[in-house]
Amino acid sequence: MTQPVIHTHHGQSPALPRGRLIFGLDATASREPTWAIARELQAKMFREAAPIGRLDVQLVFYGGDSCRHTKWLSSGDELAQRMGKIACDAGGTQIGRVLDHVLREHTTAPVQAVTFIGDAMEEELDELAAKAIKLGAAGVPIFLFQEGRDAAARKAFRLPG
Repeated sequence: MTQPVIHTHHGQSPALPRGRLIFGLDATASREPTWAIARELQAKMFREAAPIGRLDVQLVFYGGDSCRHTKWLSSGDELAQRMGKIACDAGGTQIGRVLDHVLREHTTAPVQAVTFIGDAMEEELDELAAKAIKLGAAGVPIFLFQEGRDAAARKAFRLPG
């Protein structure tokens, strides 16, 4: 795992490099009933966190047949605006595509963490686990949050043991 480079500027306190967080979202139709609440809470979180630290965030979301991502954003207001434009669309889960994207981004520049929020998991668990293991080996922690009570998602999102 690479260590962050700390830069000092003539008598000032050390400046850490910007962190990079990927925020993954399930935007399928099953989340639509609670989407407005989730969007508002996440927008508020982005606005509150922006002034605190040196963090760039990329939204990665899927719904319908597509899995898309924003550019890297550092403005809490811009993150909230982008979040507000995401609409739910019927389709299957694409967690594997989110993890593939994180792996690609991490090869470009280190990603410090992934946060994912979803309510279902309809993919092959072994394939997702293999991708998560690659991320773990690369030093990228994954924080998974489940909305609802889907048994497959609960099994996929829990810690082993």
